[in-house]
Amino acid sequence: MMREKSNFSLASDSGEHSPVLSSRDNSPLIHNEGINSDTDNIGINESKAPSTVHLTTSNESLMHLIKGNVGVGILAMPYAISKAGLVVGTVGLGIMSVLCVHCMHILVNCYNILSKKSGIVALDYSDVVGLAFENGPPRLRKLAPWAKTFIDAFVIITQFGFAITYFVFSAKNIKQVIEQHTGGALASQIYMLCLLPLMILYNTLGNLKYLAPFSTIANIITGSGLGIIMYCVLQNLHPVNSFPAFASFSTLPIYFGTAIFAFEGIGIILPIQNKMKHPEEFGPWNGVLNTGMVLVTVLYMTIGFYGYLRFGDGVASVITLSLPQDQILYQVVKLMFAVAIFVSYAIQLYVPVEIMWPFFQRKVFYRIPEPWAKHIYRTLLVIFTFGVAAAVPDIGLFVSLVGAVSSSMLALIIPPILEMVTYWPDHYGVCMWRITKNIIILVTGLVGFTTGTYVSFHDIVEAFSNPNSNNN
Repeated sequence: MMREKSNFSLASDSGEHSPVLSSRDNSPLIHNEGINSDTDNIGINESKAPSTVHLTTSNESLMHLIKGNVGVGILAMPYAISKAGLVVGTVGLGIMSVLCVHCMHILVNCYNILSKKSGIVALDYSDVVGLAFENGPPRLRKLAPWAKTFIDAFVIITQFGFAITYFVFSAKNIKQVIEQHTGGALASQIYMLCLLPLMILYNTLGNLKYLAPFSTIANIITGSGLGIIMYCVLQNLHPVNSFPAFASFSTLPIYFGTAIFAFEGIGIILPIQNKMKHPEEFGPWNGVLNTGMVLVTVLYMTIGFYGYLRFGDGVASVITLSLPQDQILYQVVKLMFAVAIFVSYAIQLYVPVEIMWPFFQRKVFYRIPEPWAKHIYRTLLVIFTFGVAAAVPDIGLFVSLVGAVSSSMLALIIPPILEMVTYWPDHYGVCMWRITKNIIILVTGLVGFTTGTYVSFHDIVEAFSNPNSNNN
């Protein structure tokens, strides 16, 4: 599945906002037996228990977790390691995994505390943050609606980033295959323009019920394609000692942004747990979360390590662009991934479409019948992603930018803040170890956020100033 991590929990296929629930109690939620409800604060799904229909087993949830974390990011792992060095890059992926998985556990634990005390089951990422602030330190409670909106904003940025990356990815791979046979040299933007009408038509489907079969097709294609890529990268490997253990401090921010782009799967955690028959099997040390993320990490490190050994410092920003262009098998793989990414594009765009639709319906499309208004609205969003993709066609720089800006915020910066607010005032452990631990994670995320964003923007500006450079 090329689904690149969404933290949008669907209450219905209609995309309508769920009822509103909030707390007016002055004491912190983790010390209360419940919260009071009214209708003028943070928006939260008010359902008391998950539906018993379509609940998943632990094995099914494990598959969902793995598929939800394996997307374009895994194809960028060799490029990421090339920016950090063979040893630092590979070991760094393990460290990044530990930090991100720990932050996923933070979200799950905070969800369990807030859900148990409030009696609300179907919470997503922004709901949990909103409830935590609503019942945290008194000075922060008035920020609860803003905190929820802040999370939703970064979800929108992240999903738009994924959709734009998908646009560039599909066009780049199709371009390589076509030009191998025609000898032409058209700009990537021309191929994006050719894809635009198909993207617009495909996104008129809208409902996830209609997108599900396409997602299944993408899953099958992705699994098959990764198998062929592994076969390729294990051929003609260069000696390990021919590559530097550490590359350069100047390229580490690009490495961070690219790696965190791949590991930012925190948004799918709560939806998966909420749909389990036995949610208590999700979080233990040998549960679904740890098992799935260990397998994902091993897959990332394997593709990254051997992909770098195979193609060296010249590896493209996504490994499919480095596959031999004159062999039919690898041309088929490029087209397979282009198709898989294309059919996954609508799923990525679904999240911002549904989050932003109520606002645009009230402010922009209120005089247009809803079916037509939604088609126009979706078309404009597809055109927007096309415009950004055409402006920044270097997929490596864009992946790093999205990772540094939004993925680091959702995966590393917000979770430690969430835990400190949820566990306020006297549940920080012996010698307040949770505070110390969370500050370390927070500083790591902020350093990656600032340096990764700066370097990515700087390199994008340089790419604009030198448009004839050979970008991936």
